[in-house]
Amino acid sequence: MIDAVYRHLKQEWQAHLLAGFPQDGTLKARVGHIWFRHIDWGLHFPLRYRLMMQLKLSNLVSHEVQQSQEAELAFAYEMILRALPPESWLTRIRRIWVRFFMRSWKRSFPMPPNTI
Repeated sequence: MIDAVYRHLKQEWQAHLLAGFPQDGTLKARVGHIWFRHIDWGLHFPLRYRLMMQLKLSNLVSHEVQQSQEAELAFAYEMILRALPPESWLTRIRRIWVRFFMRSWKRSFPMPPNTI
């Protein structure tokens, strides 16, 4: 049942993302389309968006369903990576990961106030 709900939400989201997709547009136009349609769907359907994200991050959705849904949008991930300059995309990902890790670390292990 949870897999079916997740699959339905992802299919609805994907249909919204790809509606009016500029197949022959520039790379910037295609990436921009996906980006703005993603934001648009989240703004118009905030409960569905939150549920989809919570299910994705939980262990409730089977690994097979998550992989099949991600495979359907693999072209978008590849397209976005191609839009980034080749020498900097890895550096950017590392920088984002380090920031995320440090914020998570600080939340998990807050520093005690200075007692000196």
